[in-house]
Amino acid sequence: MISAKVPRTRRGTGPCPGRADHRSLNLIEDAASRAGIPDPYRLGSVVQAELIVDALDRSCQAHHFLDSVSIESLHDFDSTAELARMLGSQLTIAYLDASEDTRTRRGAAGAQDVAERDVVKRARGADRIAPIAPIAPIAPIAHDAIGNDGPRLELERRLDRIALDRRWPEHQPSTMPVNALGLPVHLESYLAEFLDRTTGPQPLIDLLAVTGSGARCKYRHGWSDLDVFVVAEASPLDGIRQILAEL
Repeated sequence: MISAKVPRTRRGTGPCPGRADHRSLNLIEDAASRAGIPDPYRLGSVVQAELIVDALDRSCQAHHFLDSVSIESLHDFDSTAELARMLGSQLTIAYLDASEDTRTRRGAAGAQDVAERDVVKRARGADRIAPIAPIAPIAPIAHDAIGNDGPRLELERRLDRIALDRRWPEHQPSTMPVNALGLPVHLESYLAEFLDRTTGPQPLIDLLAVTGSGARCKYRHGWSDLDVFVVAEASPLDGIRQILAEL
């Protein structure tokens, strides 16, 4: 199964929170019906991709409050490759991979139906989309491969991560020594000792970030607070509390 995440297509107004799901077959059939095309699956890959994009454009125009949509499922390599070429960086393709035993167990119509569907998908080149299974000389086009043998919640979290990464991309935080923050001597000493005792070969914390005026080197004694944000696992919290009590 291949899912595609599109953060809006070319039409529509400004982005607003929201999302919609579409089936690729419905998109092709709806656009083909509008264009008077009786059997869109006999068309070339370029035209099939154009039909999907046309249907997405119309859907986003009619639902202007959405800022992203997902397409499920893309089983044809050629049309998916064309879709990626047309939408470029707007499109994120995720390849969902599950073992044969899992797919057979989940199949509502039995093992034979799953086997027949797999034959059709392979004939369309769906397996070539996976980033973990490149077939020379054609490079895979999926951006991520997601194992789908686990529970549904695990899958939803991985898909949410794809959507969140587009909205809030990760940034590497910049680091600086404590003595460069311009803090009063007693606060500088306090913060330096806390860092010394919570970091090292067996660190208790993953991150310590100074925020607010202290992070901007604009701390004012008697007016400002020292705002500190700490990221840590739950297990060392007792040790961190003990260190804070001793400082």
